[in-house]
Amino acid sequence: MGERPWWGAAMAGALGAAAVLSLPVASAAQTPAAKPLAPPCNTLSDLVSTNPLELTAVDEANKDKLLTSGLPCAETVHGEGPPGKSRLENFQRGFDFYSWLTFIALNAPADDSEIKNAQADTRTKWEDMRHFRQLADIMLPGGKAPQWGERRPQEVPAACRKDHKPGMIVTQLIEESFNQPFKTGPLIDQNGNYALFDILLNRQMFDYIAKNKLYSKNEQKRNSALKIDFPAGANPSGSFDGDPGTIMVKVSWRVLDSDKDKERFHNVDALVFIPASEDGKTKEACVRKTLGLVGFHVGHKTKNRLQWIWTSFEHVDNVPEQKDVDARSVNASYNFYDPACEAGKCP
Repeated sequence: MGERPWWGAAMAGALGAAAVLSLPVASAAQTPAAKPLAPPCNTLSDLVSTNPLELTAVDEANKDKLLTSGLPCAETVHGEGPPGKSRLENFQRGFDFYSWLTFIALNAPADDSEIKNAQADTRTKWEDMRHFRQLADIMLPGGKAPQWGERRPQEVPAACRKDHKPGMIVTQLIEESFNQPFKTGPLIDQNGNYALFDILLNRQMFDYIAKNKLYSKNEQKRNSALKIDFPAGANPSGSFDGDPGTIMVKVSWRVLDSDKDKERFHNVDALVFIPASEDGKTKEACVRKTLGLVGFHVGHKTKNRLQWIWTSFEHVDNVPEQKDVDARSVNASYNFYDPACEAGKCP
């Protein structure tokens, strides 16, 4: 994505994640238990020690350890750091280190194979329904109670059922899925397609929603006195093994039109559901598309960061950096930027 040290490059292509969601997986009754993302918790930090000061090496010698270190249950950061750096800069380095560890753990292959061997279409942990569920699978029509695990047939939009396979990403073309992030209208790529957005929740977040019946507007009204307090992640301490707490993933997709595009993106075989229009003039439909990942955002509530930690990665080809525009050193094409378009005259 935007930053590309070796661990980012080790994931397939510019984004480095993976997932082939067209391939069938076992049914809910047959699905094997998933190896938990945590515990054990990843407690690595950007410092090996503070006295004497020693930074954690990010190099080939340390690569395998970092790529297999797992998911942080919480941040492990310090204000200490290299000479000449402010305390704020040192904290930022620590949180950046935590963010990369989180990115690697969530984008590791769902089958527990090594991430360094992942391909552009390797299915990831966050795409596996044993670890995360899409928001649309939780906020069901009529306020029905959701269940954890594989999507039930009746939860698949009717128009999509003939093409649906277990584990498939199903994104719905409703306002919430494209009018992002500030309700300023859809984001349209250079091929004229809408960018699509989706939200996925881990088991801890799902359980809290299910327990307090927050999946239903009516139940939310009945439970209006509830102070929303999602479980927070915490590192091991004493007899406590640690727990990652609440993690929410928000992803951004663009439609891929060619096989060449697939080589550059983490991609999935997905279904895009288009609901019927309110005026009844347009019937509901479902189309099968290959989607490429262009944005990856993680919200993680931890014991010491109750305001949540927000981590964002974007595809390296989304837009140029301002310094490259100023220097007139830009690529021939981007996902959401036209280098040939004159400033002030672009649509």
